[in-house]
Parts: sequence; structure tokens; C-alpha cells
Amino acid sequence: MRFLAAAGLGCFFAWGCGDAPAPTDASVDAEPSVAVCGAPLGPCDPTGAAVCPGSSRCYLRTSAARPSSACSAPGAGQWGTSCRNHTDCLPGFGCLPAGPGATDNQCQPLCCPGDDARCSDASRGGRPGAICLPQLTVTGTAVRRCVEPGGCDPYAATGNGCASTQPYCEYLREGVAACTPLLGPRAGGDGHVCCVDGCLPGYRCVATSEGACDPTRPNTWCRRLCNPVATSNACTASQRCTGLTGRPPSLGACLPR
Repeated sequence: MRFLAAAGLGCFFAWGCGDAPAPTDASVDAEPSVAVCGAPLGPCDPTGAAVCPGSSRCYLRTSAARPSSACSAPGAGQWGTSCRNHTDCLPGFGCLPAGPGATDNQCQPLCCPGDDARCSDASRGGRPGAICLPQLTVTGTAVRRCVEPGGCDPYAATGNGCASTQPYCEYLREGVAACTPLLGPRAGGDGHVCCVDGCLPGYRCVATSEGACDPTRPNTWCRRLCNPVATSNACTASQRCTGLTGRPPSLGACLPR
């Protein structure tokens, strides 16, 4: 039996989550015509393709009911620069929340799923070794963001190799992980309800059924991460290391037998 993994980085990379003020948008509208990352978005491609007139460049629009794009005068904010508007950033970047509980947004490069080359392209503001995050970045679009993988251990509850400012080691894909802030206002260990809160390092929010989590009747709990294909793991005698739906074979959680 395989169980559902809650949305991983979840609200951390979805617009409107966290405490950072919502970034404002590009200012010039045009008729929608361009598919971005394989899905319709707006009149231009905010991940970097030049479809704008003159010296203007394409940026996200996320404050409207439906995400879109628009052409605007370019900004100069590089990766990690604090920002208030998408247009404060370099072309091909978005002004994204720095993390849950953050008080500011940061310029971060945008990408399409699987386009790691864009993320590591220094001529476009990328960094060596950076990859395109597999998880959702901008709700309602196929757009993702670039991240820099680290040498951290997602299975470790302590000593995972992450700094105190970004203590959670997020499993991104097979053999790739990165340090991130803790998700949610509080984080808990095994059995902690994670409808709103996040989980401590070494744990992951796991759902036992489909549908949104109701805190009064929860279906998501923090469970210790484990590797189902390994010969040993951190599960107790009353738990079984169980694979997670839609995740690599080496990512599982310790679930009650």
C-alpha cells in the first residue's frame, strides 16, 4: 500500500502563502497568446523568452483572479535580492515569498519543469548546479522556480547538514535535496497534525486520504521519513516504512502497522 504525500513544499512556494506582502504586477496588458511551460498564461513568457516590444520585458501578473503575464520596463534585482514588485527583478525572475513566516519577498529565477539548464545559466542570472524545482511554484500555472541543491540529509532528524535559518532538508527528487525554512507557524514530529503546521526535520506531512485537511477531522500527520528500499531505517517496531504516492522509490514514511 502506498500513501499520499502532502504537497511537499506546499504553501512555501504557492502564491498567497506565508506572511510576506503580495508582490505587485507588471503594468502593461496585451491579448493572451503565449503558452508558458506548456500551458496558456498570457501575452508573453515570464521565464525569459523575449516576446515584448522594444526594451520592455515579460513579468508575472499574480494579483488578479487568474495568473497572467505582461510586458514592462525591466528591473535589476538578482537572485536573493529583496523586492516588492515582480518588475523589481531581472527579466526571467519573479518576486516570490522568501519562505513561510518571512517578512519580505526575494527575486528568484523562474523555469519550466525539467529545464535545469535555465537555472544554471549564469548569463540569465542562474547559478552553477541549480535545478528547476519539481514542486508547484505559482498556483494556477505550470511555472516553477530554481533552487540550489545542498548536501543535506532529508532522513535525518538532527544533524541534517542545514543551517538554523533553513533547518528543513527537503527531498526534491531522486538523489537531490535542499535546505528550506520550516513550513507553517509551528512544526511537529511524529503524529503532529499538519493541516496548517509543518513538520520537523526528518519528518513529512503525509495524508491518509484524498481531499483538503480539516483540523477538526484531520487526515494529515507528520511521519518520520524513511527509505523503503534500504536495509534499515528509523521506523519503530510498530511502524512500517511505506512508499509515498508520486514520490521516488527511495522516499517513504514510517506509518503505523
